[in-house]
Amino acid sequence: MQIVRLVLCLAVVLHFGLVQADEAAKSAAYEAAPVVQAVPAVDLTGTWTGTWCSGGNGHHGPMTAEFSAGCHGCYDVRFRGRFCAIIPFSYRTTLKATANADGSVSLSGSRRLGLLMGTFSMQGTVSGDRLQANYCSKQDHGTFTLSRTATCCK
Repeated sequence: MQIVRLVLCLAVVLHFGLVQADEAAKSAAYEAAPVVQAVPAVDLTGTWTGTWCSGGNGHHGPMTAEFSAGCHGCYDVRFRGRFCAIIPFSYRTTLKATANADGSVSLSGSRRLGLLMGTFSMQGTVSGDRLQANYCSKQDHGTFTLSRTATCCK
């Protein structure tokens, strides 16, 4: 029994060590990246709400995304949601935003979520106040649809 505990503890320590190393590498790469594109004219900052749906198993649930302006035409985004109606998840990623000729904005990005979940990749399009996206990870793929949450008057 102690061997099982030891192996589990080592797995957890290794997992978080790799996530932290991955974060440091991404941070260094992000800071060293040349400016490729101007920030799109559309401002995506704020809270977006909607749902996600797995294409692999049909699971679905609520999701929110908090967009903050980043550097070089990117947004720092925190996704939150629930799996199986009760299991919460949360992760942060950086999405590159590219303005399109039709006024929409294309978003793309990826984030390593550790050994168990692998790399999460997302490609989507914002048209008006609606975000449609496809995602793919080691264990799942699917879609999510979000709408900009109205802000309160001051």
